Amino acid sequence: MRVMKRIARDALEVDINKDVLTGIASIALEGVQGVVPVAPPMQIGEFFSGKRLKGIGVTREAGSVTVDLVVNIDYGRVIPDVAKEVQRAVTENIEVMTGLSVHAVNVTVQGVVVAAVSHA
Repeated sequence: MRVMKRIARDALEVDINKDVLTGIASIALEGVQGVVPVAPPMQIGEFFSGKRLKGIGVTREAGSVTVDLVVNIDYGRVIPDVAKEVQRAVTENIEVMTGLSVHAVNVTVQGVVVAAVSHA
């Protein structure tokens, strides 16, 4: 019979790099309709390096995370609603994946993107 030792969650200490938190926020943004990232989508290997993630800033302070985002919004979307969805998605993903508390997700709308009209 195998006996498994349980480790209390509070006893486990893991250091999570800011680039990983930035990557999580970037992927969470991809799931929100109406948001256009200010940087192109990430390529393989860029998730953990934090490269090409302009428009996303992460600050950590005593187990708490603050995320600053700069995004573009699709024309016709209700900006406050999209911003709230961005805040919810980023907060949920970071908290679930890391166990860290998200203090704030600050969203700055840089611009509105109008879809190109095709004249066929």
